Amino acid sequence: MANENMFLAGNEPDNYWSATFGDGYYVMGNHPTLGNQDGAVRFPGVTGTGNCAEARLYLHCDDRSGSTGSIYFNVWGIDEDNTSLFTGSPLGRAKTTATFRWDEGSMPVEGTFLPYKNVTSIVNEIRSRGGWSSGNAIGFIFTNDGSTTSGSWFSGGTQDVPPSTITNLMIRESANPNFNPTSKSVSAPTFPAADDFGIKISYPGYSVFDATEDQLYRTTRKKVHKIISEGSINTTGGVTYNIAHGLSVIPFVQAYAKSTSNNTRFKLPRYFPVGTQLDPSGDNLQGTVEVDLTNVKITTSLSATVYYRIFIDELET
Repeated sequence: MANENMFLAGNEPDNYWSATFGDGYYVMGNHPTLGNQDGAVRFPGVTGTGNCAEARLYLHCDDRSGSTGSIYFNVWGIDEDNTSLFTGSPLGRAKTTATFRWDEGSMPVEGTFLPYKNVTSIVNEIRSRGGWSSGNAIGFIFTNDGSTTSGSWFSGGTQDVPPSTITNLMIRESANPNFNPTSKSVSAPTFPAADDFGIKISYPGYSVFDATEDQLYRTTRKKVHKIISEGSINTTGGVTYNIAHGLSVIPFVQAYAKSTSNNTRFKLPRYFPVGTQLDPSGDNLQGTVEVDLTNVKITTSLSATVYYRIFIDELET
């Protein structure tokens, strides 16, 4: 968490607590035989002091039961300078004033994260305590609140699950940087005549002054890519757009999509594998680029402006 302007994962929790099962994992919801479930997690080594710009809490579903029941639970921070290990139940420890109700309207899918929740007010309340120091631990308490459908529950944080897929506390220390500065106009340069600059090497018997492109050697003897077409299209999510390239070969293509929500540009193809977290910026635009002997095919998951360039290998044309 030392770098600013970035979402940075805190250490994985070294403690999970279930009111029924004790240390090892947390269980939330209404268990069919054990009833309402409460839990807690502890994150060690949380760096930074004072107020952060944003904090997010990601819970992971490792196991579950039920298919239609909604799950609701309250979330507090543990109001301590440096949350100590859960050697016993932490549920009676002092809670922060900041709290919220986590409403999960449908059962989470096993092996995935629940949609994250903003816990900035909780984290800032703890980091504003007089005894807080960078590197201390932060804990959270969860208490069931209205998960009345028996059998609708999920568990997370089991210690046999790889750390990269468990629970995460992510903190952005300062405001987002400005990656879109005000553009400036630059006058077009004046180039000398073609014969007055550069290096030309012609085939034997041809003058470099009047040799055609086909009668010149390439000075580097490397393959050269030439842009034959470029432009932009405005896409609609889920619709495939065919751009005819008019070639008898499959060209190279470079494409970027500009999000309509925040003007961020992403190189295509862009996708999120099933079961992984989405982009921390919140922009979930995905897209693909396919090329055949006739068309360049571009598809985006959301409406966007897509900029493309089509290249060929100049030495082979």
